Amino acid sequence: MSKVRPQAPTASTSSKQEIFTIWMKSLILSGNGCTVFNSRGQIVYRVDNYNHKSSNEVCLMDIRGKVLFTILRRVANDAYKQTSFNKICTCMHEKKFLRQLKFKLQACWEGYRAINTDVYTSTYTDDNKGKPGFQVRKNFGVVRGYALSKVVVGLDNNQPFDRYKMESWTSKSSCKIVDSSGELVAEVQRKRSTCGVNLGADVWAMVVEPNVDLTLVMGLIVVHGLINNKL
Repeated sequence: MSKVRPQAPTASTSSKQEIFTIWMKSLILSGNGCTVFNSRGQIVYRVDNYNHKSSNEVCLMDIRGKVLFTILRRVANDAYKQTSFNKICTCMHEKKFLRQLKFKLQACWEGYRAINTDVYTSTYTDDNKGKPGFQVRKNFGVVRGYALSKVVVGLDNNQPFDRYKMESWTSKSSCKIVDSSGELVAEVQRKRSTCGVNLGADVWAMVVEPNVDLTLVMGLIVVHGLINNKL
């Protein structure tokens, strides 16, 4: 059974199942983002997006503000965008069609793991970004309310190279990550109280299976939030 594991055990892994609470609010006033609590109520991850939702660059940080992953939205095919897309724009006048086509060309997210653990800010350019730790591409299907994203991990050699799937359902407000064998890696859904009361659309519960890179999984969940305009 394959899992999203690093090459060697790190502080980002756990030998047991871990449960987190994701509050889809930033700690920064008037900012977009999310705050993640562990089962003991401690803040372990945060995303503070000072720009509009679904920004092209978002940083996943720890409680102290150290950047763990820089997540960038990339154009799927730069050359195609510069040529074919521009030609299509000259002959197509339906705005809805053009918006959908442009989104399809841009539906790719890459997560770059911070190498220097002392860095509190992260600026990536084409010259210094290196290889991404993961890449997410959204598939465009015909089933309403269901979304499938394909994930590639290990491009930066920090964990074994493998492929995963991230599935989400709008009606259930849920998302799950499965490995190449179909085994569950992590699952997110709306959190309920002990009495079964839904705590609202902004409060999620995330369950991560044992021996999984928690930071990597959190990076993928951030992409899920970006795809669904939650961050």
